[in-house]
Amino acid sequence: MGKSKILLDLICIKTGLLIKNKNDCKKISELISDKKLGYLSESTLYRFFLHPNNNYKPYKNTLHILAKFCDFGSWEEFQYYCNTNELHKNVNFLTVTLRKIINQFIVDENFDGLIIIFKSIENESYKTKEFVGLIVLKAFQDVMTFDKFVKEYGSNLFVRKILIESLFDPKYRISNYINALQNYLINTSVNSKDYLQDIVFANTVLFRYYYLNQDLEYLNIGKLLYNSKLIESEINSIHLFPKSRFYAYKIWFLNSLKIKQRQKVLQYKELINWFINQIEKATTIIDLNIIYQTIVEVLDNLDLEDVQKKITSIYLNKLKKIESNFEEYERYHNANGIMNFNEF
Repeated sequence: MGKSKILLDLICIKTGLLIKNKNDCKKISELISDKKLGYLSESTLYRFFLHPNNNYKPYKNTLHILAKFCDFGSWEEFQYYCNTNELHKNVNFLTVTLRKIINQFIVDENFDGLIIIFKSIENESYKTKEFVGLIVLKAFQDVMTFDKFVKEYGSNLFVRKILIESLFDPKYRISNYINALQNYLINTSVNSKDYLQDIVFANTVLFRYYYLNQDLEYLNIGKLLYNSKLIESEINSIHLFPKSRFYAYKIWFLNSLKIKQRQKVLQYKELINWFINQIEKATTIIDLNIIYQTIVEVLDNLDLEDVQKKITSIYLNKLKKIESNFEEYERYHNANGIMNFNEF
């Protein structure tokens, strides 16, 4: 890798700015001046970093100022950094490089390249996969191709388990996110051992989106979810996350139906009791928060204040009993995967 490319990455780490055009060069020029390191003009920086003429040879003073800006004592010190294994120990540098590679794959729609990255870490820890997944989702925020990617690779385990399920975003901030979820459903195989869990997960997430956006499509999804004998008979066999959504959103569904008030109240009570029982049985903070946050959103939406207060009281009492690690509580305060990360 050329030293100018290494400098580009180090400047990005330092400033958060990836130099792509003359305006970016102007900003860096101003930052260098502010630090009183000397003066490098916008055009000098453009010629050094972006000009297609590879024969450009900068003055030694230009190199010295850039090295100082990146917190090296001199250009010679920076060269030593590049020519030894110190560069390979720099975690920030490697992270920026990975972000740039992933971002370029997504911009170029080189989805095969992403899949190769996913395959390379398939035996790594969940935390490693989560880290890469966050970088990928952040990059997809700047384009309109997430649904296209999921349509093509929605059967890939990393795409399904990390990008769609573990890092689900309840704020739907990625363009075409709903289309991507529908493509996830299209790629759900009836022969998969997780078939029921996956269709409940995706359909409850879609139900929530349409309900909160007052789109009547939620009624069609509600009929699919709550009139299915298969789902009803097997619902207790699936993961707590989609199961909690299934039961919580049933309250929204019932609220929309024209049925007798007494019948509604009885079903509400049965569903609320399910959540109370689950809170009391929870043994971890993450499970507790999945249950609580899912039902509280529904109760708050329907202005069921008394029931919400009761649930909250039970939740807080349970939290005191199992809160053995404050750090764990902070990490899992929000049950929705991507909402755990403030930087997203």
